[in-house]
Amino acid sequence: MSRTDGRHTLYRGLVHAFNGESESCKSMMAQFETTRQISAGHRCRYIDFESDAASVISRLLMMGASAAEISENLDYIRPDVDPVTFTDENAEWGQILQNEYAMAVIDGVTEAFAVYGVKSIDNDEVSAWGRRVPRKLASRPGAAVVVVDHVTKSAEGRGRFAIGAQAKLSYLTGAAYMVEILVPVGVGMVGQIALRVGKDRPGQVRPVSGECRKSDRTQ
Repeated sequence: MSRTDGRHTLYRGLVHAFNGESESCKSMMAQFETTRQISAGHRCRYIDFESDAASVISRLLMMGASAAEISENLDYIRPDVDPVTFTDENAEWGQILQNEYAMAVIDGVTEAFAVYGVKSIDNDEVSAWGRRVPRKLASRPGAAVVVVDHVTKSAEGRGRFAIGAQAKLSYLTGAAYMVEILVPVGVGMVGQIALRVGKDRPGQVRPVSGECRKSDRTQ
């Protein structure tokens, strides 16, 4: 996820988050970087709990990926059951962990928790899921993993966190970004999106980011 100044905002082999309100373009941010990676010939994994293949692929095409690049470099899956503990899916999950990806996206954490049977307010369950799913994806194939999640509807007290247990921030090993709309985005419109750094465990992004906003300690 390179910027125009040559700096990068995702870490290979670590887990990141794009957190935002509904229609804040957080999934679009992940899809845009997926497009850049597969167009550059890098293989990507997209685990989709929120949308469907037709919607995701149509966006990748609009963002500039070719049908051939998508077919060759994108592994898309929309799980209906927990692939870690559901016996019939163990082999496929194991194969996913053996593949090498430049980037892996888990889109729709709230919906993922429903599939995995995880209580979103239970820190222990959330931490366990973070270790056995996104962290596994990052450590085994070495992908830059991005989880896409919602924030609370109320801006008051939202801080740097996604909705639910605070453990969602603790299982991240890379950077967490709040995705905010500055100018509305839509078909035929030119909008603006801000990424605000809420967490940066390796510490390479904060030094090249903007000033800290005191209300939520994001940059």
